[in-house]
Amino acid sequence: DKSATNRCDGVVCPANSFSKEGMAPCTACPDDGGYNRYIGQRGSECEKPLNEVEILDLFYEQTNGDKWTNPSYSWETGSPACARRGIKCDDSGKVSVIALPSL
Repeated sequence: DKSATNRCDGVVCPANSFSKEGMAPCTACPDDGGYNRYIGQRGSECEKPLNEVEILDLFYEQTNGDKWTNPSYSWETGSPACARRGIKCDDSGKVSVIALPSL
């Protein structure tokens, strides 16, 4: 709904786009193969694409993974995505499920 772009429904930019304010109008990022660091990224430029290992490492860091209450879910930085506890991958080796208990 184009009429929503400047109202609450238009707060976030779609994937592979950015806005300095984080809302419409949004500018498309150059084709990066379908990856973008954030949906609705705020900032003045597009970020380099992250691979799945980098995304999981960032997730672990930003959620204080080293302080998760169940240490059996600790992930080693840089370890293969599909080898991490709580991560399931599809037949092509791409992350398809992140299933973590209350950590």
